[in-house]
Amino acid sequence: MNQPITKSTYLFLFTICCIVYLLGSLVKHNTIDLNQVICFTFSALAAYSTFRLAQALYNKETGQLAALIFVTSQAIIFSIGSIKADTILTGSIILGTWQLVEFIKSKKLVNLIILFLAITLGVIIQGPITAVIIGSAIGCNLLYSDKWKILSNWKWLSGLLLFLGALTVVYFCPLPAAIKNILFLENSSSQELSASFNFSFFYTLLWTLFPWSILVFIALTSNCKAFWNAKFKPNSNIDLLALGGIFIGFLYLLATQFKSPQYLIVLSPFTAILLASFLYKQVQLQNWKMLAKLEKIQLLVIGLLILICLLVNVWFFPIQNFAIEIVSVISLSVLFFIVLRGNRQGYLYRIIAPSAFAILAAIFLASTSFYPQLLTYQADYKMALLAKEQAIPADQIYTYTPTVSAFNNQSNDEVPKLNPEQIQDKIHKNNKFYLFISNENINDLIALKLPIKRQLEIPHYAGSLLNIEFLNPLTRSKTLKKGYLLEIN
Repeated sequence: MNQPITKSTYLFLFTICCIVYLLGSLVKHNTIDLNQVICFTFSALAAYSTFRLAQALYNKETGQLAALIFVTSQAIIFSIGSIKADTILTGSIILGTWQLVEFIKSKKLVNLIILFLAITLGVIIQGPITAVIIGSAIGCNLLYSDKWKILSNWKWLSGLLLFLGALTVVYFCPLPAAIKNILFLENSSSQELSASFNFSFFYTLLWTLFPWSILVFIALTSNCKAFWNAKFKPNSNIDLLALGGIFIGFLYLLATQFKSPQYLIVLSPFTAILLASFLYKQVQLQNWKMLAKLEKIQLLVIGLLILICLLVNVWFFPIQNFAIEIVSVISLSVLFFIVLRGNRQGYLYRIIAPSAFAILAAIFLASTSFYPQLLTYQADYKMALLAKEQAIPADQIYTYTPTVSAFNNQSNDEVPKLNPEQIQDKIHKNNKFYLFISNENINDLIALKLPIKRQLEIPHYAGSLLNIEFLNPLTRSKTLKKGYLLEIN
């Protein structure tokens, strides 16, 4: 009943993770470029750092469990197929936290050097959030364990000088454009202090941690309750490092109003460690009643996930590829086998293994069927493919529509935006160029009487969020607009 999860189970699930990550990257971008390799590397670094940090705080089994929970969180899996700063930020934060814990134990200068390099990278990408989360996590841990003397070590000065030196090099010294593009990848440092209450952060956090959201909430509640009952005295059953990183990090993100709640992904390593330590402690305490409840919760989550997958892939966007249908049936069979096999493996296996496989199978299905079909209703994506197929030079493509992310991805550079005066100027100079525009803006250009030689037209869904009217194939056509690529000569 209390058997640990076997090494073969971890290996199997981690292998499935790598396959899903790779397929997600290929499907979304048709190729893997340098930025994606960097994002994948930092995701792997974050997983390894999560494992090592949990191992340093608890034991190897908890570390493996934390790493598995981390890599099978929905936002982490999706992030690897995208080129976003939050992936690098997550790796930097958990790497720095792990190195700081190691420095507190060993007092080795190399740990402090890696810590400040991680903080430097995080600050370059997204401002002080890296230092805030690492500092709050370790600060709470030091405050709780009364180990403040470590801060008097002279080696801190070396790390601080390294930090200031690295920032000086990046901000004031000329660097190759390729390096700057990587360092400032999707930099979103424009945040403002605000007292407004943003509920999107809460449901985004639930989405980020899925399928572990409910269990994480239970683990958070249990640790807070234990902390209160202990009357704030040191207690080995309380994970104050993870608690501090989660709560203070969340409040910081909420207060500074980051332009996207997606940055809650940086809290994922801490929630994974918190949940892993909570589950392992329940096994050690032989709290079978609690583990049975957690197992039932996860079975309900898996059932809900299966229903959503059936609805999306049978009714909303039916699978178009026979091979994917076969893989889906096999995956469902394997999932049922894992659930039934769990009767002999113990509670921990039955909570973790089926949930991890279910989310990986669901995201595989989304990456190979749902998202490719969804992209056909994104005019900028389809136009980018058409431009590539017809060998239209990237330097001849312009836009009058603000959002053309797919064009940017295909050309590896930002597509220039033209206003009516600039369009008129190019026409007077007899320049041949291509203009991407949506039907919301096309009336703005009617007065210009553009000499259009050719016009490509693609259906376009303009909503930022999917709604039931678009998802329903019977009413989808009512929600569609159009995007145009105009050849002007």
